[in-house]
Amino acid sequence: MRVIPLKQDTLIRSLDTDDPFTPDDVKGLIGVDYGKLNPLKYGDDGNLSRKDVHDEVKGKITKNIVVDNMNHDPGTQTFTGTLTTDLGAVSPKLTATIIYYTSKISETVVTDPNNLTPGEQEIIAKKVKELNQLKDTDKVTVDKQGNVTIAYSRNGKDLGTKTFKAPLVTPSYPDSNGKSGSTVEVPISTPEGFTFPDGSTFKVDGAPIDGLTVGNDGKITYQIPEDKETGDVTGTVLVTIPGQPDPVKVPFKIAVTKPKMAEKITLKDPDITGVVDLNKLTPEEKTKVSDAIKAKNPDLPKDAEITVSDNGTATVTYKDGSSTTFTPDKTVRKLK
Repeated sequence: MRVIPLKQDTLIRSLDTDDPFTPDDVKGLIGVDYGKLNPLKYGDDGNLSRKDVHDEVKGKITKNIVVDNMNHDPGTQTFTGTLTTDLGAVSPKLTATIIYYTSKISETVVTDPNNLTPGEQEIIAKKVKELNQLKDTDKVTVDKQGNVTIAYSRNGKDLGTKTFKAPLVTPSYPDSNGKSGSTVEVPISTPEGFTFPDGSTFKVDGAPIDGLTVGNDGKITYQIPEDKETGDVTGTVLVTIPGQPDPVKVPFKIAVTKPKMAEKITLKDPDITGVVDLNKLTPEEKTKVSDAIKAKNPDLPKDAEITVSDNGTATVTYKDGSSTTFTPDKTVRKLK
């Protein structure tokens, strides 16, 4: 009497890159386990080879399985069937299992793609489980770089592992610059085509920065105070994504330059002063040139210093060391 070893197997394929399952693939998952079918030590096999035995059994077995309603979606599908011998004996029900998985989960916004936080790893694992309709016995792990491993286990049997890279998005702010008294806008940068999920919020981490706000789209607007000194304004915007346990940290830097007084004040040319010698102005003539500059520029700061050289070149020097110069053709002419 020959006991026929049976098989009921599982196949796992990527929905993204592998060929789709066919009915023949499914039918091939149940049948005789020929790897365990050997000639009988005692009985009628005589000098039959293992191949002879396999060929004989194959000729006496009929496979009964119907593969209906097979779909090509993430998850598990099972199909049952039986084997019938030439003598009418019917096997127990056998189960053919096919599993599709996909790596096309939604993008996860992260602070550092090379060092994911536990919360970021957790949300990726959750997305993988839900999209792929995994069983409780299956295990998903996500490493610090976003590499995903699905370990399939059913009925106490390990079925294999599948790995892929989770899609990650790391927003950033480009370094920007502006002058005291101006307004700077810095949009948040993300890959082309990416949009933050509805309900995402943006706020500056820590104490507010005078004049700086963050819009609902993540754009920074910085109205730089007039008295802001030259230096870098740095900080971090916390981006909270619905469903993610931890906010994503996005640093920014805006280089501020405080304009010199000479840049901020536009002086009008003075009335021309007539002088005796264009190369040797007298003290009185120099005073007249200075007074002419003040007359045309009544709002000139009181601490501004005006110097006039022998040839009529006039220089206005401000408290911060910056200066504006009038050339002789703008200040003097020779008397007739």
